Amino acid sequence: MSYDALIIGAGHNGLVAAALLAKAGLRVLVCERRETPGGLAAAEALFPGFRVNLGADDAGLLLPEVIRELRLTARGVDFYQPPAAALALHSEGQSLTLWRDAARTAETLARHSSADARRFPDFVEQTARFAGLIRQAGRLTPPPLKEASLQEGWPWLRLGTRIRGLGRREMMEFLRILPLPVGEYLEEWFETPLLKAALAAPAILGNPPGPMAAGTTLMMLYHQMGGANGGFKSVRFVKGGMGTLIRALETALREHGGEIRTGCPVNRIRVEDGRAVGVELGDGEVISARAVLSTADPSRTFLHLVGAPALEPRFVRKVRNIRFRGVTARMILALDGLPAFPESITEAELTGYILVCPDLLYMERAADDAKYGRISRHPCLWMTIPTLSDPSLAPPGKHLLNITMQYAPY
Repeated sequence: MSYDALIIGAGHNGLVAAALLAKAGLRVLVCERRETPGGLAAAEALFPGFRVNLGADDAGLLLPEVIRELRLTARGVDFYQPPAAALALHSEGQSLTLWRDAARTAETLARHSSADARRFPDFVEQTARFAGLIRQAGRLTPPPLKEASLQEGWPWLRLGTRIRGLGRREMMEFLRILPLPVGEYLEEWFETPLLKAALAAPAILGNPPGPMAAGTTLMMLYHQMGGANGGFKSVRFVKGGMGTLIRALETALREHGGEIRTGCPVNRIRVEDGRAVGVELGDGEVISARAVLSTADPSRTFLHLVGAPALEPRFVRKVRNIRFRGVTARMILALDGLPAFPESITEAELTGYILVCPDLLYMERAADDAKYGRISRHPCLWMTIPTLSDPSLAPPGKHLLNITMQYAPY
């Protein structure tokens, strides 16, 4: 059996890659170790009558171009964006809501700081511009450093021209802030602790560093690549849960002639003359392919599936030096009713993300615990109540509360 492309892993990344390759006319096979596809975007009925997102709460980084090209909306995926982007809570009873409408957020901020209210629209405009540049770069294939052709380098020249088009001052600002700690960047803009913490939260989500670590401003912009959301990270929730998206990606793949095998672990990637030529499955079956794409992490892909003997020692050392540390824990609660919040908080404010990370120092101290292998004594919490916008996820009158806790090193 031979294929043009074989993809290891049927998470959302693997399925998107497979569907696009199949749409381009290639013969594609996806091998998934688990019995069901989805990976971090999988959904299951953990409790009777409830449909639960096991990992990702939303598909904010699924680019609009991919949605259009794979006709996901036509395949039954109903994306929605609630009016509230995020609600930041403080233990002393204070709260701050970031709305999708930046002007509405500015009005809210006026109760905390008139200076922050004036500056917030400019902040949203700048981060949207810069996130657009990151998004354009993310869609490009890095050219080879040696002997790059004009065709390979041309898209990067166009990106460089766009960056130059910002003007000298804005271009220098873009290049200046990319390596900055997000905490430092936000301190330059705002004075309200809850606001700075809420805007910094996406920059550390799922990553070991705290907000005072270099490069976290880039991560904040990265999380806005999927589209504007009032200065917060891009958000697209899916009606019916993330499993609806996975089923649509499966359908797109199969309609274009692609195949998926579940319960199909890959034992090793076969290499001949320095090129991947296929895989060997856990049961010993050998499948040939002109190209192999792995959605596993670099360590598992190169050191376990390919194997160090097939690689240059220098490259092996570099892969071994990459640290892979998980830092989040997940708790999912099936509730008899809506949790109690202060009366001043409306139901609309609960439709986005609900954050418990009151200030930058709190977040940095939570990260400090993880540096020494400890669960944070005072963790940062990301919460959603998806049943407020999508009652179909639970029995009538019931609710789901999804909680992602950081930091829980493992």
